[in-house]
Amino acid sequence: MRSEPAETRRAGNLSALCLLAFFTLSQALALLFVLCGLTEDAARAAGGALGLLLPFAALRRAVPAPEIQGPAEKAPLIPLFLLILGAAGGGIFISAGLLRLLPHGAAAASTAPASLSPVWLLGVLVVQPLLEEWAFRGVLLSRLRGFGERFAIIAAAALFALAHRSALRFPVALFAGLALGFAAAKTGSLRLNAAAHILYNVLGLLWQTGALPTAPSALLMVLLGLWALSRLRGSFPGKTASARDYLQFFAAPAMWAVWLFLLGGFLL
Repeated sequence: MRSEPAETRRAGNLSALCLLAFFTLSQALALLFVLCGLTEDAARAAGGALGLLLPFAALRRAVPAPEIQGPAEKAPLIPLFLLILGAAGGGIFISAGLLRLLPHGAAAASTAPASLSPVWLLGVLVVQPLLEEWAFRGVLLSRLRGFGERFAIIAAAALFALAHRSALRFPVALFAGLALGFAAAKTGSLRLNAAAHILYNVLGLLWQTGALPTAPSALLMVLLGLWALSRLRGSFPGKTASARDYLQFFAAPAMWAVWLFLLGGFLL
């Protein structure tokens, strides 16, 4: 499936503008919530939720999703669920390798929340994963499927990873985003995604607080994911976009602002 360069660039620009609005709004709203008396962790969670909701709601309203035929057969839910967890587990081991390369990586990775307030727990464990699935798989991926299913899954996963604004989180978010996008495309629903995403965030909290050892549980996730991959072999979408399509999308003018914003954050 070949897309017109102007259409691909427009999709890249709109996607980038959503990310830039999310970056700006989440920080501004978090500061506002701190001034209103919330703790820093709770303010960051609330600001991130609202900052994600507003631009993607605008995108949903402005750009209709293309008409795509739904799944032709019932999706294998258990393998898809385990594939998501396994992909995230693989990303964890790559992130662990990055700890040796990035300055202050170990300190950043070991940072735990200052307080487990109810607002923070609700935001991180429930509201955040639900909103992220709605935004990146429900809104963004569905609007990119007109360029091909594989293109939509890869592009939405890459933007999902960039939205985390962290070199250490990037591998986990990218790998999990690919599996989440594939699951959404196979099931035509976000329910499985939401359940897997919430479970992963719960595991992340247990890892941060030291209540659960990271390496053994991540290894188990990878092994289960490999089993799921063997069960799903042959069901992955074929190539529908060229390298030029990806270049047009990720080198769109507004996307350069995203790259510069993230690069500045990494350097500072």
